[in-house]
Amino acid sequence: MAATDIAPIADHMADLIGALPDMGRVFTYDLWHRDDLADVIVSDIGGTPTARAWWIVGPSLADPEYLTHAQPANAILRPWIWTVQCLEGLDAQNATSVSRLRTNLLAVMDALDADRNMGGSAHRVDPCRVTEAPQIRLMGTWAFAYAELTKVIYTLSAP
Repeated sequence: MAATDIAPIADHMADLIGALPDMGRVFTYDLWHRDDLADVIVSDIGGTPTARAWWIVGPSLADPEYLTHAQPANAILRPWIWTVQCLEGLDAQNATSVSRLRTNLLAVMDALDADRNMGGSAHRVDPCRVTEAPQIRLMGTWAFAYAELTKVIYTLSAP
């Protein structure tokens, strides 16, 4: 019988991100390699169409280094890696997009880190880590600000 479950974690993470003001659209699946990406990521933020989106990818089981944590007796502690990717359309001057993404990324990290058991779905969590610092990226002829974070979330199962 599972004491915690990975199934609701992506939805819960999306709810936490979506509850923050002006974050744009949030998805629980990978957005890359879509023909309609530009249409999907545009949100109405403050009355202005804005290219800003977040998406949650995973989970995958963490590397063995995480398995050295103490395990409760008669239970299986599984560390799962979740990846949160985000992009921000560039403004006309390209001056504030990366800065705005940094601010939003910190707000998302704070929201995810504040929930220590992912709404009851997890045994415990590690703090978020930025794995791709906010930067300007190109996809074809389209430039945007991009960042990525990871979060290790532990589930606990009793066989």
